[in-house]
Amino acid sequence: MAQHGTEENGELDAAYSVNVEDISRYETDPNYTVLTSPSGRTTFGFLNQNEGRIFADETLRQAVTRMADRETYCHCLFYDQFVPGKTPLTSSLPYGYNELNDINAYSIESAQKLLDDAGRGADHGTVGKDVRHRAIR
Repeated sequence: MAQHGTEENGELDAAYSVNVEDISRYETDPNYTVLTSPSGRTTFGFLNQNEGRIFADETLRQAVTRMADRETYCHCLFYDQFVPGKTPLTSSLPYGYNELNDINAYSIESAQKLLDDAGRGADHGTVGKDVRHRAIR
């Protein structure tokens, strides 16, 4: 995207890679036509899985992943310009993304069950309690 200001004073005929924060401003301005297309990019979050670290525990990683409300993140943080991920591949590729089952879909209940079944729930020490209290909803 060009420097701010050049688009407002008529110096641009087209722009790309517009910040997600700015898109709605242009969409509501009748002087602009906004065209968007699915991106070939993906964004990842990583958990430190090294031995001795809290996320070395696979069950805990799965539970925390299921507590992440990716739909809300995409809506609130990325202004509906991102699609919640299910795979390492972007949803814009033609491989049946919409038909895939997201085994770690947002579900506090499923996360609690994972922790309980592994003996890591709220009744089995501080890890389950700590994770549940820190869950972002």
